[in-house]
Amino acid sequence: MTASDTNMNSKEPQVHAAQEGPDDHLPSTGPVFKASKKEKWGIWISFALLCYIQSLCSFTLGVYLITAAEVFNGLTQYNTVTVVQAVIYGVANVAFAKIADVFGRPMVLAGSILFFALGTIVLSSANFISSLSAGMIFYSIGNTGINFAVNLVLADLVPADWRCTANNLTMLPFVLNFAVGPRITAALVPHQWRWGIGMFAILMPATTIPIAFFMYRIERKAGRIGTRKLSRAMLHNGMKQIDLIGLFLLMIGFGLLLLPLTIADQAPKGYKSGYIIAMFVLGGVSLIVFPFVEARIPKPAIDIPRLLRLHAPKDLFVATFVNMMDAISVMISYAPAYNWVIITFGWSVQNATYFLQAGSLSVVIFGIVGGLIATRTKRYKWLAVFGSALRLLALGLMYRYRGPESTAFQVVFPQVLQGIGGAVMTANLQVAVQIAVPHADVAMVTGIFLMCVGVADGVGSAIAGALQQNLLHSLQDHLKGTNETVIATIYAQGPLALADYPLGSDVREETVAAWTDNTHQILTAAIVVAAVGLLSSLLLEDHLLPEKHNRVTSEEVGLMLPTVYNDVKEPGLELDSPPGDEEARQQVMA
Repeated sequence: MTASDTNMNSKEPQVHAAQEGPDDHLPSTGPVFKASKKEKWGIWISFALLCYIQSLCSFTLGVYLITAAEVFNGLTQYNTVTVVQAVIYGVANVAFAKIADVFGRPMVLAGSILFFALGTIVLSSANFISSLSAGMIFYSIGNTGINFAVNLVLADLVPADWRCTANNLTMLPFVLNFAVGPRITAALVPHQWRWGIGMFAILMPATTIPIAFFMYRIERKAGRIGTRKLSRAMLHNGMKQIDLIGLFLLMIGFGLLLLPLTIADQAPKGYKSGYIIAMFVLGGVSLIVFPFVEARIPKPAIDIPRLLRLHAPKDLFVATFVNMMDAISVMISYAPAYNWVIITFGWSVQNATYFLQAGSLSVVIFGIVGGLIATRTKRYKWLAVFGSALRLLALGLMYRYRGPESTAFQVVFPQVLQGIGGAVMTANLQVAVQIAVPHADVAMVTGIFLMCVGVADGVGSAIAGALQQNLLHSLQDHLKGTNETVIATIYAQGPLALADYPLGSDVREETVAAWTDNTHQILTAAIVVAAVGLLSSLLLEDHLLPEKHNRVTSEEVGLMLPTVYNDVKEPGLELDSPPGDEEARQQVMA
């Protein structure tokens, strides 16, 4: 599959001490371990099954959750919880990066699947918007860990020049689910949505546990040639490395800055309300204090001084910023799309799901093409610029054709074009970040990159949520003379409240006009953000994608040894090495 497969014939994991390149002034965390042929096949087969189930989940779960929120009369609260989800998604990525480095990749998967299973169980049994919100939080933590593990395993095992292609190949199951998913949601929505969520409590663990097992097996085998026995002192030291204080400050900071954007309209005095101002102040102070606290922690979650010493801040900053602008604009435009098309055209749940996922389908199909172009040319900058330009063009077309007079083609094509732009851009930006640092730091920078994407999703959802609150005023303007209870119900329940008002009726026509006005406001914000992203993409460096792990060292691909085995030095701590294996032990500990 990749250049890393050339060493698949060994029965024992191969060990390679990390080597420093000319641009790396700091030592790597530990040695790199390569898997046997059987272990690699086990990982990749399980990985393929996981990608399929994860694709099906991401394809259908959003429809189930929106339906549940409408049933519980909590569409506005649902938008608020999506902001909380995005914040957790962002901060959790940095936490999972630390866990992966300290305790190993298998531990990330094991912990993530526990949260995922708990979340889906709570969601499928929810009877109120409050319990649905709690399930969304648990699900978000678990799903974040699984997503992070997928990205990190690919970064570990795939050379830089093939990594974008591999990242996009993980989304290939989406093509099948594009046909299957809407049929499933149509059969289960609106009355049997619980079954749709509950099945993932079984399917996801069944596909994730085998990957964790194979990676744990590789680490255990590696223990025979030089790693230390895991002791209580190591566990204590490992917990100290997780940097709970820093992660807490990040969560509080981003959470208290983003939440007020969606709840301010419900406050007595809006943004002038005391608790809204307090949230903004506390959030800002937390983020200001964060770097000073991190500077005093021996092994912080985000090691800014190390990144500066690696001479990679521009690569990291520009690629991350461009991706953040893209994520914000996409989330803004994505928020009203599903309900808008049902309200405006009366499309079925199945057809509306096809419409909602049209962009994602084009991401998959053209993403593989974009990845192969990057592999062939070994360049990523101009692909990213081209993708940013397509994203902006697509948003402009959305603004033009978001109206009841548009044809189905005019409505769907901008979604497809937006997906093509993302296909040739986002995966390349992640690879650009990963190749700017040694293998020892790839988990950290991947966590930072995905954290920023999560925060950007939260910002996009918060902006869309804040703008969508104007919908109530628009409905009141267009539905003058209509009962206030009816207006409030339409605002809270969306399409479900319009079942008694068919297309062509006065209430339906005025509701369509209100939604169209509000959608144009939302898309205007998305266009402005996308324009900033396009201009920023021109600042990307045009580095070569190497045929190894990264561009700053000569390291090969493979799994990293958790630092918990290496960081504690105390009397009586023995090495678990068999007799006659001193040479291998010296290589590992070098």
